[in-house]
Amino acid sequence: MATYKVDKSPNEESINETRDVLKTKGAEGAHQKEPIPHRNQTPREMVMTHRNAWIVLGGDRMGSIKSGEAGMGSTQSAAMDLVVGMGQNEDGQPPDNDEYIDPNPFRDASRVYLTQKGDIDTYFGIAKGVFGDFMSTEKKSGAVMKADHVRLVAREGIKLVTGKGKNSEGTGEKNSLGQEAAKVPPIEFIAGNYTDQVSNPPILQPLAKGDNLVEYLLDLQSWLQKFMAMVQANTLNIAMAHSTLGGLTAPVPPLSAIHVTTAAVAIKRQTTFISEQQNLISLQMNYLRPIGETYINSNHVYTT
Repeated sequence: MATYKVDKSPNEESINETRDVLKTKGAEGAHQKEPIPHRNQTPREMVMTHRNAWIVLGGDRMGSIKSGEAGMGSTQSAAMDLVVGMGQNEDGQPPDNDEYIDPNPFRDASRVYLTQKGDIDTYFGIAKGVFGDFMSTEKKSGAVMKADHVRLVAREGIKLVTGKGKNSEGTGEKNSLGQEAAKVPPIEFIAGNYTDQVSNPPILQPLAKGDNLVEYLLDLQSWLQKFMAMVQANTLNIAMAHSTLGGLTAPVPPLSAIHVTTAAVAIKRQTTFISEQQNLISLQMNYLRPIGETYINSNHVYTT
Protein backbone atom coordinates (compact mmCIF):
# COMPACT_ATOMS: atom_id res chain seq x y z
CA MET A 1 0.00 0.00 0.00
CA ALA A 2 1.35 3.41 -0.98
CA THR A 3 2.07 5.91 1.82
CA TYR A 4 1.26 9.62 1.25
CA LYS A 5 3.19 12.26 3.21
CA VAL A 6 2.08 15.87 3.45
CA ASP A 7 4.80 18.38 2.60
CA LYS A 8 4.70 21.06 5.33
CA SER A 9 7.81 22.93 4.17
CA PRO A 10 5.93 25.89 2.57
CA ASN A 11 4.20 26.59 5.89
CA GLU A 12 7.08 25.69 8.16
CA GLU A 13 8.36 29.27 8.51
CA SER A 14 4.92 30.57 9.42
CA ILE A 15 4.33 27.72 11.85
CA ASN A 16 7.66 28.31 13.58
CA GLU A 17 6.95 32.04 13.81
CA THR A 18 3.58 31.36 15.41
CA ARG A 19 5.20 28.97 17.88
CA ASP A 20 7.76 31.64 18.84
CA VAL A 21 5.01 34.22 19.33
CA LEU A 22 3.03 31.88 21.54
CA LYS A 23 6.12 31.20 23.63
CA THR A 24 7.08 34.85 24.22
CA LYS A 25 3.55 36.37 24.19
CA GLY A 26 5.10 39.58 22.94
CA ALA A 27 7.32 40.11 25.98
CA GLU A 28 10.60 42.01 25.70
CA GLY A 29 9.59 43.51 22.36
CA ALA A 30 9.01 40.16 20.65
CA HIS A 31 6.36 39.68 17.97
CA GLN A 32 2.79 39.38 19.12
CA LYS A 33 -0.33 38.15 17.44
CA GLU A 34 -2.91 40.95 17.44
CA PRO A 35 -5.53 42.27 15.04
CA ILE A 36 -4.23 44.99 12.73
CA PRO A 37 -6.62 46.76 10.34
CA HIS A 38 -5.90 47.86 6.79
CA ARG A 39 -6.05 51.44 5.59
CA ASN A 40 -8.12 52.45 2.61
CA GLN A 41 -5.25 53.76 0.54
CA THR A 42 -5.57 56.13 -2.41
CA PRO A 43 -3.19 56.19 -5.38
CA ARG A 44 -1.93 59.55 -4.15
CA GLU A 45 -0.77 58.15 -0.82
CA MET A 46 2.53 56.55 0.10
CA VAL A 47 2.11 54.47 3.24
CA MET A 48 4.77 53.22 5.61
CA THR A 49 3.41 50.92 8.29
CA HIS A 50 4.47 48.43 10.89
CA ARG A 51 1.87 46.75 13.09
CA ASN A 52 -0.68 49.47 13.90
CA ALA A 53 1.71 52.40 13.44
CA TRP A 54 1.45 54.45 10.25
CA ILE A 55 3.16 57.24 8.37
CA VAL A 56 1.11 58.39 5.41
CA LEU A 57 2.33 60.92 2.84
CA GLY A 58 -0.39 62.04 0.49
CA GLY A 59 -3.23 64.52 0.16
CA ASP A 60 -5.39 66.24 2.74
CA ARG A 61 -8.14 64.02 4.09
CA MET A 62 -9.40 63.00 7.51
CA GLY A 63 -12.14 60.58 6.52
CA SER A 64 -13.21 58.69 3.40
CA ILE A 65 -11.35 58.97 0.12
CA LYS A 66 -13.89 61.61 -0.91
CA SER A 67 -13.19 63.81 2.10
CA GLY A 68 -10.86 66.77 2.53
CA GLU A 69 -9.17 68.84 -0.10
CA ALA A 70 -7.65 65.75 -1.71
CA GLY A 71 -11.12 64.21 -1.99
CA MET A 72 -12.25 67.27 -3.94
CA GLY A 73 -9.22 67.08 -6.22
CA SER A 74 -7.62 70.25 -4.91
CA THR A 75 -4.03 71.02 -5.78
CA GLN A 76 -1.48 72.30 -3.25
CA SER A 77 -3.06 70.14 -0.54
CA ALA A 78 -0.31 67.77 0.51
CA ALA A 79 -0.57 66.16 3.95
CA MET A 80 1.38 64.01 6.37
CA ASP A 81 -0.44 61.76 8.81
CA LEU A 82 1.43 60.05 11.66
CA VAL A 83 -0.96 57.79 13.53
CA VAL A 84 -0.88 54.83 15.89
CA GLY A 85 -3.83 52.70 16.93
CA MET A 86 -6.08 53.17 13.90
CA GLY A 87 -9.69 52.42 14.78
CA GLN A 88 -8.86 51.54 18.37
CA ASN A 89 -11.16 54.05 20.11
CA GLU A 90 -14.35 52.33 18.99
CA ASP A 91 -14.27 49.81 21.84
CA GLY A 92 -10.66 49.91 23.04
CA GLN A 93 -9.61 47.24 20.54
CA PRO A 94 -8.42 47.65 16.95
CA PRO A 95 -10.66 46.35 14.12
CA ASP A 96 -10.21 42.90 12.67
CA ASN A 97 -7.38 42.01 10.31
CA ASP A 98 -9.68 41.92 7.31
CA GLU A 99 -11.28 45.33 7.94
CA TYR A 100 -10.36 48.32 5.78
CA ILE A 101 -10.79 51.68 7.46
CA ASP A 102 -10.22 55.38 6.80
CA PRO A 103 -8.40 57.87 9.00
CA ASN A 104 -10.70 59.09 11.74
CA PRO A 105 -9.64 61.63 14.42
CA PHE A 106 -12.32 60.34 16.78
CA ARG A 107 -11.60 56.61 16.46
CA ASP A 108 -7.81 56.57 16.11
CA ALA A 109 -5.73 56.43 19.28
CA SER A 110 -2.99 58.99 18.68
CA ARG A 111 -2.09 61.26 15.78
CA VAL A 112 0.07 64.09 14.48
CA TYR A 113 -1.43 65.61 11.33
CA LEU A 114 0.08 68.20 8.99
CA THR A 115 -1.79 69.64 6.04
CA GLN A 116 -0.82 72.13 3.38
CA LYS A 117 -4.45 73.11 2.85
CA GLY A 118 -7.42 71.79 4.81
CA ASP A 119 -9.86 72.63 7.60
CA ILE A 120 -8.45 71.17 10.80
CA ASP A 121 -11.06 72.71 13.14
CA THR A 122 -13.81 70.93 11.19
CA TYR A 123 -11.89 67.67 10.86
CA PHE A 124 -11.20 67.47 14.60
CA GLY A 125 -14.50 68.95 15.79
CA ILE A 126 -12.99 71.97 17.55
CA ALA A 127 -15.33 74.57 19.04
CA LYS A 128 -15.42 78.10 17.65
CA GLY A 129 -13.66 80.77 19.64
CA VAL A 130 -14.41 84.39 20.37
CA PHE A 131 -13.13 85.57 17.01
CA GLY A 132 -15.28 83.24 14.88
CA ASP A 133 -14.52 83.40 11.16
CA PHE A 134 -11.39 85.44 11.82
CA MET A 135 -9.86 82.26 13.23
CA SER A 136 -11.29 79.98 10.53
CA THR A 137 -9.01 77.16 9.41
CA GLU A 138 -10.85 76.56 6.14
CA LYS A 139 -8.45 76.03 3.23
CA LYS A 140 -5.50 76.95 5.47
CA SER A 141 -2.39 75.03 6.42
CA GLY A 142 -2.63 73.36 9.79
CA ALA A 143 -0.90 71.14 12.32
CA VAL A 144 -2.67 69.04 14.94
CA MET A 145 -1.48 66.73 17.70
CA LYS A 146 -4.16 64.60 19.34
CA ALA A 147 -4.08 61.74 21.86
CA ASP A 148 -5.52 60.84 25.25
CA HIS A 149 -2.75 62.94 26.79
CA VAL A 150 -0.36 65.44 25.21
CA ARG A 151 2.75 66.78 26.87
CA LEU A 152 5.16 69.43 25.61
CA VAL A 153 8.43 69.36 27.51
CA ALA A 154 11.32 71.80 27.10
CA ARG A 155 14.54 71.89 29.08
CA GLU A 156 15.03 75.61 28.50
CA GLY A 157 11.62 77.19 27.99
CA ILE A 158 8.50 77.08 25.85
CA LYS A 159 7.11 79.94 23.78
CA LEU A 160 3.54 79.86 22.50
CA VAL A 161 3.61 82.50 19.78
CA THR A 162 1.14 83.85 17.23
CA GLY A 163 1.86 86.33 14.47
CA LYS A 164 4.52 86.99 11.90
CA GLY A 165 8.08 85.85 12.37
CA LYS A 166 10.80 88.38 13.07
CA ASN A 167 12.69 87.55 9.88
CA SER A 168 15.97 89.23 9.04
CA GLU A 169 14.81 90.37 5.60
CA GLY A 170 12.23 92.68 7.10
CA THR A 171 9.55 91.59 4.65
CA GLY A 172 5.98 90.92 5.75
CA GLU A 173 5.29 87.23 6.32
CA LYS A 174 2.15 85.90 4.66
CA ASN A 175 -0.05 82.88 5.36
CA SER A 176 -0.19 79.68 3.30
CA LEU A 177 -2.57 81.31 0.82
CA GLY A 178 -0.21 84.18 0.18
CA GLN A 179 -2.45 86.56 2.12
CA GLU A 180 -1.43 89.04 4.80
CA ALA A 181 -1.48 87.40 8.22
CA ALA A 182 -3.13 89.16 11.14
CA LYS A 183 -0.85 91.49 13.07
CA VAL A 184 -1.68 90.03 16.48
CA PRO A 185 -3.60 86.73 16.09
CA PRO A 186 -5.24 85.61 19.34
CA ILE A 187 -4.51 82.64 21.58
CA GLU A 188 -7.57 80.79 22.89
CA PHE A 189 -7.56 78.20 25.67
CA ILE A 190 -10.76 76.14 25.42
CA ALA A 191 -11.15 73.56 28.19
CA GLY A 192 -13.82 70.97 27.44
CA ASN A 193 -14.02 72.05 23.76
CA TYR A 194 -17.12 74.10 24.57
CA THR A 195 -17.78 77.79 23.92
CA ASP A 196 -21.36 78.93 24.44
CA GLN A 197 -21.75 82.07 22.34
CA VAL A 198 -24.93 83.25 24.09
CA SER A 199 -23.86 83.14 27.75
CA ASN A 200 -23.62 86.43 29.60
CA PRO A 201 -20.91 86.76 30.73
CA PRO A 202 -19.42 84.53 28.01
CA ILE A 203 -17.72 81.26 28.89
CA LEU A 204 -14.63 82.15 26.87
CA GLN A 205 -13.14 85.27 28.45
CA PRO A 206 -9.88 87.23 28.13
CA LEU A 207 -7.01 86.61 30.53
CA ALA A 208 -6.09 89.25 33.09
CA LYS A 209 -2.60 90.73 32.88
CA GLY A 210 -0.84 90.21 36.17
CA ASP A 211 1.08 93.50 36.48
CA ASN A 212 -1.97 95.54 35.49
CA LEU A 213 -4.09 93.65 38.00
CA VAL A 214 -1.54 94.22 40.76
CA GLU A 215 -1.41 97.94 39.96
CA TYR A 216 -5.20 98.18 40.12
CA LEU A 217 -5.41 96.25 43.39
CA LEU A 218 -2.71 98.43 44.94
CA ASP A 219 -4.63 101.55 43.94
CA LEU A 220 -7.83 100.03 45.27
CA GLN A 221 -6.14 99.10 48.53
CA SER A 222 -4.68 102.60 48.87
CA TRP A 223 -8.15 104.09 48.41
CA LEU A 224 -9.55 101.62 50.95
CA GLN A 225 -6.90 102.57 53.49
CA LYS A 226 -7.74 106.26 53.06
CA PHE A 227 -11.44 105.50 53.42
CA MET A 228 -10.80 103.47 56.59
CA ALA A 229 -8.68 106.32 57.99
CA MET A 230 -11.53 108.75 57.41
CA VAL A 231 -14.03 106.40 59.08
CA GLN A 232 -11.60 105.90 61.94
CA ALA A 233 -11.22 109.66 62.42
CA ASN A 234 -14.97 110.12 62.27
CA THR A 235 -15.47 107.36 64.84
CA LEU A 236 -12.92 108.99 67.13
CA ASN A 237 -14.77 112.31 66.83
CA ILE A 238 -18.01 110.53 67.70
CA ALA A 239 -16.37 108.97 70.77
CA MET A 240 -15.08 112.34 71.93
CA ALA A 241 -18.44 114.00 71.37
CA HIS A 242 -20.36 111.36 73.32
CA SER A 243 -17.75 111.44 76.07
CA THR A 244 -18.24 115.20 76.39
CA LEU A 245 -22.01 114.85 76.29
CA GLY A 246 -21.79 112.18 78.98
CA GLY A 247 -20.15 114.68 81.27
CA LEU A 248 -22.58 117.48 80.45
CA THR A 249 -25.60 115.26 81.03
CA ALA A 250 -24.31 113.84 84.30
CA PRO A 251 -27.28 115.37 86.20
CA VAL A 252 -29.50 113.14 84.09
CA PRO A 253 -28.07 109.66 84.74
CA PRO A 254 -30.08 107.72 82.10
CA LEU A 255 -29.09 110.13 79.33
CA SER A 256 -25.49 110.35 80.54
CA ALA A 257 -25.25 106.54 80.58
CA ILE A 258 -26.28 106.40 76.90
CA HIS A 259 -23.56 108.84 75.88
CA VAL A 260 -20.89 107.10 77.96
CA THR A 261 -21.80 103.70 76.53
CA THR A 262 -21.76 105.03 72.95
CA ALA A 263 -18.37 106.59 73.54
CA ALA A 264 -17.00 103.31 74.90
CA VAL A 265 -18.25 101.41 71.85
CA ALA A 266 -16.70 103.96 69.49
CA ILE A 267 -13.35 103.75 71.29
CA LYS A 268 -13.46 99.95 71.08
CA ARG A 269 -13.98 100.21 67.33
CA GLN A 270 -10.70 102.11 67.08
CA THR A 271 -8.90 98.91 68.00
CA THR A 272 -10.76 97.05 65.25
CA PHE A 273 -9.80 99.69 62.68
CA ILE A 274 -6.14 99.44 63.62
CA SER A 275 -6.28 95.64 63.32
CA GLU A 276 -7.97 95.77 59.90
CA GLN A 277 -5.42 98.28 58.61
CA GLN A 278 -2.65 95.93 59.67
CA ASN A 279 -4.45 93.10 57.85
CA LEU A 280 -4.54 95.20 54.67
CA ILE A 281 -0.79 95.75 54.91
CA SER A 282 -0.23 92.00 55.39
CA LEU A 283 -2.47 91.20 52.38
CA GLN A 284 -0.51 93.64 50.28
CA MET A 285 2.82 92.11 51.24
CA ASN A 286 1.63 88.51 50.75
CA TYR A 287 -0.36 88.86 47.52
CA LEU A 288 0.72 92.05 45.75
CA ARG A 289 4.49 92.14 46.30
CA PRO A 290 6.97 89.83 44.54
CA ILE A 291 8.55 88.91 47.87
CA GLY A 292 5.23 87.60 49.21
CA GLU A 293 4.73 83.86 49.70
CA THR A 294 1.37 84.01 47.89
CA TYR A 295 2.20 86.63 45.25
CA ILE A 296 -0.61 86.51 42.69
CA ASN A 297 1.69 86.73 39.67
CA SER A 298 3.60 83.73 38.37
CA ASN A 299 7.38 83.88 38.31
CA HIS A 300 7.53 81.50 35.35
CA VAL A 301 4.53 82.07 33.05
CA TYR A 302 4.03 85.29 31.09
CA THR A 303 1.47 86.53 28.57
CA THR A 304 0.89 89.51 26.34
